[in-house]
Amino acid sequence: RRHPLMNEYWQDKAARLEDIGVPAYVVASWTNVVHSYGTLPGFERLGCSDKWLRVHNTMEWPDFYGHQDDLRRFFDRFLKGEENGWERTPRVRLSVLDPGGKDDVDRPEEDFPLPQTEYRRLYLDAAGGAAAAPGPARATAIGVLSTDPPAQERAAEYAAASDDGSAVFTYTFDRDTELVGYLRLRLWVEAKGADDMDVFVKVQKLDRRGRLLFAPTIPVPGRLRR
Repeated sequence: RRHPLMNEYWQDKAARLEDIGVPAYVVASWTNVVHSYGTLPGFERLGCSDKWLRVHNTMEWPDFYGHQDDLRRFFDRFLKGEENGWERTPRVRLSVLDPGGKDDVDRPEEDFPLPQTEYRRLYLDAAGGAAAAPGPARATAIGVLSTDPPAQERAAEYAAASDDGSAVFTYTFDRDTELVGYLRLRLWVEAKGADDMDVFVKVQKLDRRGRLLFAPTIPVPGRLRR
């Protein structure tokens, strides 16, 4: 109760990943935001030089049972001292989700975040249909993501109490593009009549007709065999 926000009290209880010196095999995914949020920055902070990262395209349990041989090779090398060639394993193996297409799995990379990343700045523009005029807020406010700052200030207002209340901003790519790594978002928000709020942000892929494309992450189980 005396420390409701992050401060020195809580920081003292956080793991000091920079002090870890033993070899590490780190596994993450794009499909579980809770684990990814800690795992990917954790890989960067690890103090050991012998560290490997693999980002998969499913969920943790099917991935774990499908990669036990890989994990065993890592343990055999560093716990038993076996010369099994583990060091030739790419330092980063990446999966890129392609909803509506075929995922790129176990792609070798030099490091993470990717050194060749090109960062682009996009601006939230509520001009596409924001509820800026007086009157009841709609369940969904529609806007766009623009490469240029909006010409004037606008607000995307929606009914937060609605089951599907949201503000949606769309962007159309003119070429094949990969989004790999960290996304950052800066918002100015207000909840009328309240002094607190929860904000959930999703990035989703749509087809050219505006239909949502899903990325299946849990393999369909086959028939159990004795």
